[in-house]
Amino acid sequence: MGVTVVVSPTQLTWNNFLPVSSLPDSSGDDAQTATTMSPLTGIQPVSAQGRFSLPNLTLTVGLDSTQTLVVSTAQKTADLLKHEQGHFDITVLTVRALAKELEQMKAGSTPALGQQVSAAVSKHQQRANMIEDKYDKETKNSRDQDAQKNWNQAIDAAMKGSGVTILQGMPL
Repeated sequence: MGVTVVVSPTQLTWNNFLPVSSLPDSSGDDAQTATTMSPLTGIQPVSAQGRFSLPNLTLTVGLDSTQTLVVSTAQKTADLLKHEQGHFDITVLTVRALAKELEQMKAGSTPALGQQVSAAVSKHQQRANMIEDKYDKETKNSRDQDAQKNWNQAIDAAMKGSGVTILQGMPL
């Protein structure tokens, strides 16, 4: 069984962002990136020797175009776009980690397999949220250039690797 991760778009541009007067969270930030992942519903498990596993799957990571926003008066700089790309890439990395876990799953029943899948999705979503919170805190939402450069290097290196399980000291 294999789980493939497809990413679209791979590189963000300012055209991916909906201009707004302010972000809905009143954070004072200039932009936000919201990601989506294809739902894991309607999947028919595969049975072999009394054990159930997932069939070949494709997980698609994309953008929620209604919640990927930029404040219309913000300076749409390359640095800010790179910061937002970092948020998107963190999601991609956590979905890759989820895919590796899903590939290994086996259970004695389809309900048990479903519970494992739900638990794994929840775990990786929590990890993505924790990493993104750390990312924003350490980079001061892209305003700390040294911290941002450090994160950019770590994210870029992780995106090039296939077996990455930790990003900036945090599990994916």
